[in-house]
Amino acid sequence: MSALLNEEDDDEAVADWFENTYGCSECNTTWTDEWSCTCNDRCPKCNVETEPSSSIDLSQALTKEDYLGAARFLAALPESEPYEVTVDDAKAYAEAILEGGEERFSPPRWGYVPRSELM
Repeated sequence: MSALLNEEDDDEAVADWFENTYGCSECNTTWTDEWSCTCNDRCPKCNVETEPSSSIDLSQALTKEDYLGAARFLAALPESEPYEVTVDDAKAYAEAILEGGEERFSPPRWGYVPRSELM
């Protein structure tokens, strides 16, 4: 089982990441959260859905480490054919790292791979 790197020369390939600031219209609570888009969030105090009042783009260009990290996870999957690591795979891996750790990397077409199976 192996994963093949397909690191395309795409200077535009980035891991999307935003710091969103919110202000609740119901209870005036303000907070920030980071996510891969400028999405609505729920107020931590009263649970009202709130749109971001501002967002800072923290997106990062994909690195070779993003491709290698994705390849390591994909190679650990119990399939007989090698996987080709694409820009989308590396982007999903990079965004999982930004979200809190590589164990969060689980692209829909592969499913979750427990960390214990990767070691």
